[in-house]
Formats: sequence, structure tokens, C-alpha cells
Amino acid sequence: MDERAARRGATSIEDGLALTQACQTLARAARDTVVFAFDHASTSVVYARSPLQRCLRDIFTGLKHAAFTPAFMSLIGKHQLGVPTFRTVL
Repeated sequence: MDERAARRGATSIEDGLALTQACQTLARAARDTVVFAFDHASTSVVYARSPLQRCLRDIFTGLKHAAFTPAFMSLIGKHQLGVPTFRTVL
């Protein structure tokens, strides 16, 4: 992907979907990691000044973006399975 971007080449739908799916997987793993850390930290993490509190807030806010919704994952899965959909993939 980096080489293609450097050449200013076009990204295929399949490559774009693979990248999107990878981003989805990493974002969900980041969320799980932050929630685990928050759950096992002391009570001081509930304060707004806590870096872990800010991280928790930021990851949950980021996951509200349209690209990270379950509906978008459904669109990726349908495309990969060849199921017709009325929505544009990317």
C-alpha cells in the first residue's frame, strides 16, 4: 500500500476492503485493551485528568465514526462473500 501510494496508484476495492477490515480489527483490539486496563486500574482512573480515562474516552469516541460501525462491517462481509448490495463499498 505504501509503494502504491508513493506511485499515486489507484487502490482496488479488494485492497481497500482488506485495509478497512484490518483497521476495524486493530480498533476493536485497542478498545478491548483499554477497557481491560481501565477495569484493572485503581479508582483514580475515573478522573478526567487520568491518561487512561482520556484514552478510554478517545477510543470510544473514535469507534463512533461511521467507518467503525457494525453496518460497515456487514458491507465488507457481503462484498467478500459476493452478496449483492445496493450500497457503494468505498
